[in-house]
Amino acid sequence: MKYTNKFLIGIAIISSFSLASTRIAIAAKAISSKEVNAEKIKLVNDTEKKVNVHTGTGSVTLNPRGGSTSFTCNPGKAIKADGKEIFKVTEKMCGQTIKLSSYL
Repeated sequence: MKYTNKFLIGIAIISSFSLASTRIAIAAKAISSKEVNAEKIKLVNDTEKKVNVHTGTGSVTLNPRGGSTSFTCNPGKAIKADGKEIFKVTEKMCGQTIKLSSYL
């Protein structure tokens, strides 16, 4: 009887560790799938001048006639060109290519 109780306690402990590690693995998988599925916005400079753009995570200079950058879609984020806010990201913009000339 003594060994049976210890055996059952051992199984219960191992089962709880197994369940905890399964939950951690599921949570990690959910986080990585969100990162993979994060939509991007591509911003293209279709103007005739060089433009400095700040996307909220960094700044980049876009060359005229085709210079581009991509950034993670984050609705509500302000996008600035040459120091002035030109638009705020909306959900409809996610996964799209946006021409800079539409906002300058």
